[in-house]
Amino acid sequence: MPCSHGTGRVAVTDKGEAQAAGRRAAPYLRAMTPLRLALPLLAALAVGACRTVPAAGTVAVVPPASPTAMYTPVVRAGGLLFLAGRVASDSIGKGIRAETREILAGIARDLQAAGSGMDRVARCMVLLVDIAEWGAMNEAYAPFFPGVKPARTAVQIVATPRAGARVEIECIAAAR
Repeated sequence: MPCSHGTGRVAVTDKGEAQAAGRRAAPYLRAMTPLRLALPLLAALAVGACRTVPAAGTVAVVPPASPTAMYTPVVRAGGLLFLAGRVASDSIGKGIRAETREILAGIARDLQAAGSGMDRVARCMVLLVDIAEWGAMNEAYAPFFPGVKPARTAVQIVATPRAGARVEIECIAAAR
């Protein structure tokens, strides 16, 4: 696959590196649930098999909550905003609807801080501890997207990063 060097895109270097990346990632991948495997697998292969070229204009829009945080809540890359997965904190134990509303209200605040809005969300990934709660989650989710709904994936996971939380949501939105 041809790549552009110096444009902030990933550049494949050779087939041997891709195979080596797969071998390096294997022990980590065995420990992950199959449904949560897709994105980390692609990222691991891209990082291990490719030489990355720093993306011009990639900036942290909403900085990490603490200097020791291992992620940035919102990153702008070109015309897109990538929002890290978010879990509830205040509504844990109050049901999936309350958690979903808290998460999406936080996402709306982050998008506003980044100069965008919920109407610019193009894709969401919803990670549910119990897929049977999908319908109830949808009831709370729908009012946040009254117009065109974003593309979405919803999968069941074993657990969220915060004990007791039932749902995690991440988004990609267009920047203004």
